[in-house]
Amino acid sequence: MDNAKAIVNSAERTNEHQSISNGGSDPELWVAIIEKAYAQAKGGFDETVGGWAQQALMEITGQSSFTTGVPSSMSPEQMQEALANDQSVTASSLTKDQAKKADLGTGIISNHAYVVTEVRQNSSGEWEVVVYNPWGSDADTGDGSNDGFTVLSLEEFNSNFREVAIMDDPIALAA
Repeated sequence: MDNAKAIVNSAERTNEHQSISNGGSDPELWVAIIEKAYAQAKGGFDETVGGWAQQALMEITGQSSFTTGVPSSMSPEQMQEALANDQSVTASSLTKDQAKKADLGTGIISNHAYVVTEVRQNSSGEWEVVVYNPWGSDADTGDGSNDGFTVLSLEEFNSNFREVAIMDDPIALAA
């Protein structure tokens, strides 16, 4: 994608779940614009289906080194430390077939990439993982906020995702 140019003529993308630019009451439109530009540079949305989050991050950020594994191979402390060091942490959910067999009922969209935004211990000392859906919609958590964030117990996180990728270097922040 070196020197690739994409003209974004519409930031709206709809699919079977919802428009990614229509999450919550005040959506982050830049996410939809970046996704649209990336898809256009790759030849269309059909060319981006089924990929891995770290592949897109490599192309967008220029970072090329990731530590990947099944969620249970990554300790909560490892993910927490990566986030504290400004390293990207992404999680790829189960495939549709895997999710159907597991019937987990958490509302996590199958075959989809999420961003891990926080790893913490709750007041009972149990680990929780907060994931963000880049489409801006979240599982029905009962709190009425459809903001893209979902809080999962560590057990739910390990059961709902098939891979975690931690960028080995911090994300370069814009000045």
